[in-house]
Amino acid sequence: MPSLVTEDTVQIILLVLESKSRRFELLQLEFDRNALVHEILSQIPDAATEDVLRRQSYGGICSVDGSAMAPAAKLGDCIRYQNEVKVAIPAGLSAKDCAAVAAPILNDDKVKSMVSVSIFF
Repeated sequence: MPSLVTEDTVQIILLVLESKSRRFELLQLEFDRNALVHEILSQIPDAATEDVLRRQSYGGICSVDGSAMAPAAKLGDCIRYQNEVKVAIPAGLSAKDCAAVAAPILNDDKVKSMVSVSIFF
C-alpha cells in the first residue's frame, strides 16, 4: 500500500507528454505541502530533459482519470499518497483528452514497473 502524505513535504510523479510526437517523461518532484498546484508547472522546464517537453506550454495538472486539479489548491489538500501520479496538461488539450493520451503510457508494463505505487489514485 502506498504511504499516505503525512509529512511536511509532498512527493509526486508527474507525467509530462507531447501528444503529437508521443514523447514523455516521468518526473519525480517534491514540494512543501502548502505549495499550490500551479507551482508544479514552474518546475517542468528545470526538471524535464527533453527540449520539446521543457519548451511546451502547460495549462494545468490532472489526475490519471482526467479530473483537473484547481490551480490555487494546496498540494497537501489534494495529494493523498506520496508518489501519486499526476499528468501535466499540454496547452490546447482538455484534462479528459490529456488523460486519454496518458492512459496507454501509464498502462505500459515498463512504465508501471518504474512507478512503485499504483498509478490509478
